[in-house]
Parts: sequence; structure tokens; C-alpha cells
Amino acid sequence: METSTEGEERQWLEHLKKGARDLAHGADLMVCDTFFLPEEYKPDWGHSRPEDALHLGLTAGVRRIAFFHHDPHRNDDQLDAVLERYRPEAAGAFDLVAAAEGMEFSL
Repeated sequence: METSTEGEERQWLEHLKKGARDLAHGADLMVCDTFFLPEEYKPDWGHSRPEDALHLGLTAGVRRIAFFHHDPHRNDDQLDAVLERYRPEAAGAFDLVAAAEGMEFSL
């Protein structure tokens, strides 16, 4: 059985998710923290996963997602592999890129 604290936490999380969807709705570009891969993720660490960005992008109808705030131990080849891992999940719904310092976008 769920405790009232767990229920309150779930409600708060749903409130935050709705706010993020509203903010991102129809955006040409959504920049999203994707520091952790699923196998590294702990929910209380305060960062997101690529799956979180993809789900938000799909529900908000964005046109492009830039993965941002990468683990500094990942090199460029590893970041490219992360993109390739998640591009099939984007399923042509939006473009997927890894943000890099100095990158510019035309919107």
C-alpha cells in the first residue's frame, strides 16, 4: 500500500512533468539534461536520462532534442554511440543531437 508521502511525491512528480510538457510544447528545440544512461541512473541523483528526454519530446511534440550535460568522462565516440543508441526511439518524430560547446542552431 502506498503511503501518503509516496502519493504526495508521485503527485509532485506528475505536476513537474506536466509543467515540462507545457513548456516544451511544440518547441523547435528542446535542450535536455541526459547525464546518466539507464544502467547508471539513481532516481534521487537529480539528473535525467536520454529516455526521459525522448519521452518528453514525444509527448510535447518537439522538432529537435539536444542531449545536454554529458558525463565528462564520456569521449566524443561514446557520445556518438549514445546518439546512435537512441535515434531509433526518436522514430523520425524529431532530430536528435548531442549538444556541444559553441554549437549554434537556426530556428
